[in-house]
Amino acid sequence: MQIIANHAHLMPSPTKKSWWPKGDVNMLLQHLDYCEIDKVVVFPPFACQMNNDIIAANKWAWKEIDIHKDRLLAAGLFNPAAKEAKELLKIFRDEGIRSCKVHPSIDKHDISDPRFDEIYEMASEYDIAFDYHTGVHGSPLSSAKPEKFDDIAWKHPKLKLIFEHIGGRTYFEGFLAILVNHKDLDSKNRPRVYGGVTSILSKKNHDNLFWYLGIEKIEDVITFASSKKLIYGLDFPWNNKEINKEDITLIKKMNIPDSEKQDILGGNLMRLCYE
Repeated sequence: MQIIANHAHLMPSPTKKSWWPKGDVNMLLQHLDYCEIDKVVVFPPFACQMNNDIIAANKWAWKEIDIHKDRLLAAGLFNPAAKEAKELLKIFRDEGIRSCKVHPSIDKHDISDPRFDEIYEMASEYDIAFDYHTGVHGSPLSSAKPEKFDDIAWKHPKLKLIFEHIGGRTYFEGFLAILVNHKDLDSKNRPRVYGGVTSILSKKNHDNLFWYLGIEKIEDVITFASSKKLIYGLDFPWNNKEINKEDITLIKKMNIPDSEKQDILGGNLMRLCYE
């Protein structure tokens, strides 16, 4: 079974005072080999890691992975509140970038701000999926509650949305409701909303234990919303290779058809962003 994972963060060389973990290309490739992963989608570093230059952060990452296109798939880093937001979406379109990480807790913004409506429509027009962090992450919970994501999905019916961590322990039921609530498919027979199976399967990950859901919750998503709405992600380098290998083993052992396991372990991701 070919495995294509989502959600690997590429890190610039940390300074001595930096709290960001190490995570360069060589480390990532070794991680993939250990976990027997064929390819992974790579997110650029956050703008705050690159002198607050979001365009430079994206271009740096794309250059870093350019010689490994057979295994490392380029995604974007995006902030709808950035002054360069419209310019960056056009760069994504021109570079063939089909998904981008959006983190309302790090790039602090309220996702329902009406100033972003034009941005959401641009992303819809360019067929660029917004891959959102969801759940507790040291920022105001009111800025990114499940209901606000649901409102965005209704207001912008062509926008593709991925909800990483499926809300975690705090908001799982709300994001499951969104996955069930939006059953419409696009012209390529793809769902519009997805749950990111990322940092939620292992109790060994004490840094993110508050996001833990367990494999039973993933079974709930399949029962109520279908395997077509799930995308497995690594959260490299925060998750070590042992945690990610355990994740994949748990998914492979699920009592579901192999075709559904393939959906979760790369099929849905490839259909959404790379076909």
